[in-house]
Amino acid sequence: MAAGLGLAAAIAAAGPAPDLDGLIARHAEARGGEAAIEAVPTFECDIGIVEPTFEVDGTYVATRDGRMRVDIRADGQRVFTEALDRERAWTWSPNDGLRDGSTAGTAALRHGIELPFKLFGLHEIRDRGHRLEFVGREVLDGTN
Repeated sequence: MAAGLGLAAAIAAAGPAPDLDGLIARHAEARGGEAAIEAVPTFECDIGIVEPTFEVDGTYVATRDGRMRVDIRADGQRVFTEALDRERAWTWSPNDGLRDGSTAGTAALRHGIELPFKLFGLHEIRDRGHRLEFVGREVLDGTN
């Protein structure tokens, strides 16, 4: 009983769940503040792709000004590139050469840049034409 009361007191002391603006502010603070997030011009990471019949490595790069590129390598050799040059998407492979990307592909690449946590913070999403909504909490494996 005492443990249950202690837990209830700890939850009550945490205060009410924040609203959307509170969550956005906490997100920015956790990442070093809005200015720190906005000061990052480029995001780059190495990736590994494991499929049933092959494994490849790659490098993904995206910039705040709307460009991105992913180069895929097999055995150290580039075998595929997909990129977005602000408005135009394209792909390259040794067999097919350079090809224009589709409208859907261009939108998908742009969406990948826009997702928060790479380059942009949640505080920037609305100004970039997106909508955020706090739909509440959920219970996962018994934890709220």
